[in-house]
Amino acid sequence: MSDLPAHDPAGAVVTVEFVRARHALLVRGELSSLFVDYYLHLAERRLKYTAEQDQIFKAGLAAFALHCASRPQREHLAWTLNFQQPRLNLFLAGDNEDRTVVGRLFTEDVRAADHNFFYSDTVPRRGAETRRSVVHFTGADAFRAAETCYRESEQRAARYFDLGDDHYAMLLAHPDCDMRWFETVEGSALPA
Repeated sequence: MSDLPAHDPAGAVVTVEFVRARHALLVRGELSSLFVDYYLHLAERRLKYTAEQDQIFKAGLAAFALHCASRPQREHLAWTLNFQQPRLNLFLAGDNEDRTVVGRLFTEDVRAADHNFFYSDTVPRRGAETRRSVVHFTGADAFRAAETCYRESEQRAARYFDLGDDHYAMLLAHPDCDMRWFETVEGSALPA
């Protein structure tokens, strides 16, 4: 039993809505309870990450949670992001049936490579065959990595926004999306 203080078991709140006039899906999340769980886990396990590692993990977890919410209900999902600078692996898994997400940051024994790799695995339902997609990405920004995966693997555009105070948003282009608006809209101007 942990001596750490109890927290709200209700979980993170994520909403999904279709912006009809723009033909885009807007996914928003207030993820403070998810991050509380993350920090409680770090304290329990006496794990310490650098500020850069922590930022990569939180952005990756936020991107993944919003991604999961945008997907069909019975899917099981996993992302592995292999960063070369800093050298680390970010592993994320989600179960849309149970509405859960988990993540882990690996900083030791990370494979060296010529570029960053993004592995996206999807199981459409329990017992079905896994579909895997692999893309390369640049930089150490988990949001930009996820946007690259959408563009190259999903064949559609996605944008992620850090709205502050543990609020995040993902905008996903659908057919006939108003791409001029999509590419230029700021997080503060997203529909309420």
